[in-house]
Amino acid sequence: MFGRGTSVRPEYVLELKVDPEKTERDRLIGQCCDYSCNWVTWAVVIGMPESRVKELERLLEEKSLHYIEVIPFYEDDDDDEDDEGDEEDDDEGY
Repeated sequence: MFGRGTSVRPEYVLELKVDPEKTERDRLIGQCCDYSCNWVTWAVVIGMPESRVKELERLLEEKSLHYIEVIPFYEDDDDDEDDEGDEEDDDEGY
């Protein structure tokens, strides 16, 4: 697990967690709550199953933190297939 609050600009914060377990998810909620008092805040989660993303969104809503957007990124092997075609084009003429 990995987590990090990153200030993109002085007025923006991205709270990043990679496949957070319950304790890290709870910490994310607390950190986002704290950060959102002073900055626009997003919760970015990588590799979190969609059902847990929905649960996180529900918890934020219940805590009146509905203005904190959850941005999920899913591990996807399909991206590799798209890149293979590009590599073939790059090799033409060599």
